[in-house]
Amino acid sequence: MQATKSWGKVLVMGLAMGWTLTAVADPGVVAAKSAKTTKEARAAAAVKSAKNDWAVCPVEKTKILKSRAVDTAVYQGKTYYFCCAGCKPAFIKDPAKYLK
Repeated sequence: MQATKSWGKVLVMGLAMGWTLTAVADPGVVAAKSAKTTKEARAAAAVKSAKNDWAVCPVEKTKILKSRAVDTAVYQGKTYYFCCAGCKPAFIKDPAKYLK
């Protein structure tokens, strides 16, 4: 409490001398807001990442995790992910058939 009283005296003296009063954030509040913002940013990034981690096998039309795809192929600049070893050869043989 001593620190609070001394700051109060400084504030009163400063105001008497013509100082302008400005709001100063409590470091604890700033840290809490920063942590919340960081936590929210991480959560948003995780959701975005989770959406980007999934793909659909163009042959079987099954949803798969990109990290678990058996194989991949690039066709017209886009990467396609396959759920099993048999899907990539079928796709390579006739990509237009599976991209309808």
